[in-house]
Amino acid sequence: MADSITINVSKMKCAGCVSSVEQALLAVEGVESAVVSLEDNNAIVTGAVAADALIKATTDAGFPATSV
Repeated sequence: MADSITINVSKMKCAGCVSSVEQALLAVEGVESAVVSLEDNNAIVTGAVAADALIKATTDAGFPATSV
């Protein structure tokens, strides 16, 4: 079973933002799935990947993130 990592994501304001964050996360090598919540301002990512790589991907996409 793959690991699950939750990160907090800021600056999301709409469904388009959620989609952008999801696409950025899915582009990271090792990510199997990404579920992004606008309401909770977070993303739950499954796969063999480091939290730092996820944070960098979302931040580079314009949505700063932090570890939970």
